[in-house]
Amino acid sequence: MLEVTLHHRLFVLLICSLIGLISLGLFFVVGTDFFPAVDVGLMKLHFRAPAGTRIEETERLVAQIEKRIRDIIPENDIETINDMIGVPIFFNLAFVQTENIAGTDAEILIALKEGHHPTAMYRQKLRNDLPRQFPGSSFYFEPADIVTQVLNFGLAACNI
Repeated sequence: MLEVTLHHRLFVLLICSLIGLISLGLFFVVGTDFFPAVDVGLMKLHFRAPAGTRIEETERLVAQIEKRIRDIIPENDIETINDMIGVPIFFNLAFVQTENIAGTDAEILIALKEGHHPTAMYRQKLRNDLPRQFPGSSFYFEPADIVTQVLNFGLAACNI
């Protein structure tokens, strides 16, 4: 193959140049999602209280966070807010998908009603407001809908 390539240098250079030019078109495609984002009205917020916080205190903080969420998202857009605080000890962790590792962790699942305002807008408002209201704590969003979870191979991601 080397011998054929060396005998047809111009042809090989033209083909390589053509492939290079075509690959420039990938600039507009790479980095975008293959599947479009879908607004299903679910947000999964992970909260981590400062290290050493007792689970009772974490529960009190989560109640305050819920109140703050209800202040930011109008009641007519909220369907439910569910909390899972601490590590689920009575379940096999292989079947309970959670990032909770201690009593300082909580997952807050927020479901919005049909016809809600854009979830991304509420997510951004929460992302801007909660860290200021609860210093020393950390917050991040996990994939809440099944499509995003499957596309992330079940890994939590600071998506969106």
